[in-house]
This record gives sequence, structure tokens and C-alpha cells, in this order.
Amino acid sequence: AVGTREPHEVHARADRRTAQVAAVPGEREPARQHAAIRQHGAVLWGGRLKPGESVNVPDARCVHLYLAKGAATLEGAGALRTGDAVRLTAAGSPRLSADAGTGAEVLLWENQ
Repeated sequence: AVGTREPHEVHARADRRTAQVAAVPGEREPARQHAAIRQHGAVLWGGRLKPGESVNVPDARCVHLYLAKGAATLEGAGALRTGDAVRLTAAGSPRLSADAGTGAEVLLWENQ
């Protein structure tokens, strides 16, 4: 099951702070270690940011960001807490910074 895999066991982004959880087979990376989905151009990323860590949100046509746990600040949007969600449309690649005290767990649904 995808939920039981550790981030280092799936395809990691260059920043190593988020990992690919699901994608259309063959579109981005080989589908050998993550779940397959049937939405053309879509990738689901998941990450656990340590306190104070930052990551750039993927530069995509549409990104849905969900903060599953902790707190963070999204460049251009402000403070986020557990359960908050943000939809970005052609927003570039804003910086997401985890709270210095709590860190953050985040899901990013990217659709090209």
C-alpha cells in the first residue's frame, strides 16, 4: 500500500524533501515504485518537512496543496495550518516553508 512506504522508497524530487506518490505510468518516472493514476498529466507528491525546511511548489498549470499536519507559510499566500488547502493556478513555483517549531506534512496534486 502506498501509505506504508517511506519517502526514500519512492521517486524523490531533486530537493529530496518531497516524494512522488502517484502518477500516470510512463509520463514522469517509471511506475515501478509508486501508485498509478489515470489522470493525464497528474502527479501526487507527498512530503514531510522538518522544522524550518523549505521546498518549492511544482511549477504547473494547476496545483492543489493540502497541509495534512503541522504549520507552514506559502510564499504569496501566508500562514497555513493543519487541514488548510490552497489551489494554485499558473502561480509559478512559490516557496513553502515549514514552521520552525512543528514542521509540516504536505500533499501536492500537480496537473500539467
